[in-house]
Amino acid sequence: MDPYKLGTRASATCDAIGRIIRTLTIIFVLCQVPSVYTAQNRNCIVALGPYPNRHFPVIATRTRGILFPAGNRSIVIQKKETVRVSCPGKNNSIVGQNVATLDLSCKESGRLELPHSSTFTINCTKEIDESLNETNIHCGSNSNSKKIYIGWPLPNGGTFHQVEVCFNYLKLATEYTLHTIIGDSVPYRDRDVSWQGRASFKQDKFFSELSPSIASSYTKEKQKETLTALLGSRERAEYYVGGWGPSSYLAKGHLSPDADFALQSWQDATYHFINVVPQWQEFNNGNWKVLENAIRVKATRPSPHNLVVYTGTFGVLQLQDINRNEIPFYLSLGPKNRVPVPKYIWKIASNPSRNESVAFVLLNHPATTPPYSEPPVCQDVCNRIHWVTWKARNDVHKGVMYCCSVPELRRIFTNIPNNVPVGKLMES
Repeated sequence: MDPYKLGTRASATCDAIGRIIRTLTIIFVLCQVPSVYTAQNRNCIVALGPYPNRHFPVIATRTRGILFPAGNRSIVIQKKETVRVSCPGKNNSIVGQNVATLDLSCKESGRLELPHSSTFTINCTKEIDESLNETNIHCGSNSNSKKIYIGWPLPNGGTFHQVEVCFNYLKLATEYTLHTIIGDSVPYRDRDVSWQGRASFKQDKFFSELSPSIASSYTKEKQKETLTALLGSRERAEYYVGGWGPSSYLAKGHLSPDADFALQSWQDATYHFINVVPQWQEFNNGNWKVLENAIRVKATRPSPHNLVVYTGTFGVLQLQDINRNEIPFYLSLGPKNRVPVPKYIWKIASNPSRNESVAFVLLNHPATTPPYSEPPVCQDVCNRIHWVTWKARNDVHKGVMYCCSVPELRRIFTNIPNNVPVGKLMES
C-alpha cells in the first residue's frame, strides 16, 4: 500500500475524530449552562438544561404572568416582549448583577437584552425561595380555617398563587389545597436525580408551639408513643404502627404533590407541613400514588390541557383502645389535641373548560384482621372512570378507593369548595 495514501487516510481519520471530540466538548459545556437563549422564529428561547436547577429564576410578564416550559424543556418569550427575571430569597441576586430582579426585552434578533449593555446570566446566586401569604379569607367548613397562598412574585407587585391552602389554625389541620396541573409542562418537568436530594419540610410559624415538634410527631417511635397514650396499650399501638405491613406508619402525605409541577423550585415549594396530612405510607405509595400519576397523564391526553385539582381531608380516624372504645387519633396530644389523622382523604380533578369533574376518596384506615370495612360515603362510580386503572382498588393494604360525583360528595364532605365544576362526570 502506498505509504502516502495511508498517511493521508490516517490524517483524515484523526481530523474526523478531532471534530467529533470538539463537538462533544461543546455539547458537554452547553449542557452545564443553567440557561441558554437562542433565536427561534424571532422568539427568545430560554433552555432549562437537562437537570433540575434550584437556582433557576422566576420569569414572568405583566400580561401572561409566570412562564413555564410548554412543549419542550424551554421557556418561550415572545418577540418584543418584556419579562421580569427574579431571584426571590434573602441575599439572592442574578448572576453577574448585584440585583434580585431584571427587566429584559426579547429583541427581534431573538436575543434577550437589557436596556443598557451589561453581561448577565439567567440564573440566581442561591436557591430561590417561595413566599407564604396569609389572608383573612375564610374557607372550608370551620370558622377557624383561612386561606394561605404559596407563591411567587409577579411584575405588577402581586403574587402568583401556586398552591392555595385552606388551613385550620385551631386544629393545625389543612382542610384542602388547590392547584393547577399544566398539561403542556407535564412531560418536561424536572425529574429526581440521584445526586440531588429532596427538599426538607418547613414547619413555618404555624406549628411552632408544638412540643415535640411537628417533624418529631411524624417519626415512627413517636407515633407509637402517641397511640399508646391514646389506646392504653403499647401492644395495641404497635398493632397499628408497624404491625400490618412494611410501610404501616403515618407518612407526610402531600396534598398538592411535588410531581404536579414543572420546575424544581415549584416542586420544592410544596414541602410545607401545611401541605401534608398524616397518611398511611402503604396507601401513599399504593393506590394514592396510582391516582396521582393517572391525573398527570390525564392532563396530557388526548391533547395537553390544564386540570384544576383540589385535595382535602374529612373526619378524624378512630381506632379501638383496649376497651374497644373508638378513640380519635391525633399526632399531637396536649390540652388541645391537634394535627388530626384524617379518616378520609379526597381528591377532585376538574376541567373547567369542559365543565367536568370527578372526586376520588381514600379510606385512610389501617388494614386490620379481620379487614376493616364500611360502605362508601357516596355511590361508587369508578366503573365509569376509564382513565384510572387500579390493579387492586379495594385492597386494604394499598388503600381502599372509590369514585364519586362532586355534587353528591359535597353534600357529605362540607368543606369541598362551591366553585368546583359539577356539570358532568369526567369519565374519559
